[in-house]
Amino acid sequence: MQAALRQGHSIDFRGYVMEPGGLYRPARFGKGKRLMWAEIQQARLKAGAVHVMARGKRWPWASVGVHRVPNLTAFMTLVHAATSN
Repeated sequence: MQAALRQGHSIDFRGYVMEPGGLYRPARFGKGKRLMWAEIQQARLKAGAVHVMARGKRWPWASVGVHRVPNLTAFMTLVHAATSN
C-alpha cells in the first residue's frame, strides 16, 4: 500500500481516502475536506472511532466509526508511517 501511495495512487478506506499528499474525508453532502500529512498530529482509536487529530487543534479534524474503516490496522500503520517523517 505504501508503494501505491508513492506512485501517486489513492487508497479508499471508505471513511477516509488516503492520498499521496494526505487524507481526504468525503462528505455525504457537499464538499469533503483534506488534511495534508504535515498537518496531521496523529490518528488514534477512542470510543469506537478513528479520530484524526490536526496539529495544534484540541478537537478531532474528523472521526469515523471503526466499523467503517476496512483494514483498520493497515490504515493506522500507514498514517503513523506518513506522519512520523
